[in-house]
Amino acid sequence: IFLNLYENKSAKNIEKIKHISKKSLTLFYALFYFFLIGGIISVGLATFFAYAIIKNVKEGLTDIQYTLTQILKHKNLTYKSSYKSKDEIGEAIDTLNDFVDTLKDIIKDTKDFSSQTSNTSNNIVKNTEKLTNTIIKDLKNIKHITNSIGMTFVNIPAGSFMMGKKMIDCPEDDPFTRNNEFK
Repeated sequence: IFLNLYENKSAKNIEKIKHISKKSLTLFYALFYFFLIGGIISVGLATFFAYAIIKNVKEGLTDIQYTLTQILKHKNLTYKSSYKSKDEIGEAIDTLNDFVDTLKDIIKDTKDFSSQTSNTSNNIVKNTEKLTNTIIKDLKNIKHITNSIGMTFVNIPAGSFMMGKKMIDCPEDDPFTRNNEFK
């Protein structure tokens, strides 16, 4: 009887153990599927966000590359990036557009300065030509005047322009010496 009672109790315990094992196994599978599905969803969301970020960065860098290629290929600083973003790529594109504007201003200023320098140089050449023509005209007038009063530049000795000194071979009627000091 004791053995029979023990077997009866044992069978109930085995049933309880089987029942607990089924519940534990059900809980285990529930937790396993929960973490599996949660992991898959987490990886999916991480992939989605990574794709969105990479796509944004790629579009920005592609736009920068296109803009620089157009500027270099066509040597035209009117190309600007139209890409708008509030992240670091957007800041880089805004800086690129500002750089292009600054470069245009520097080139314009350089052209203006070059034009002003060229105009100034042309004015100097014109004024020098006018001054040279005036000097030549004045020299012709002086030669005409001296010829009309009987003087010639050819007959004036080289040292006669030193005022106040008695020069050898200097004619006594030298008009360039003060007070005709030979008399």
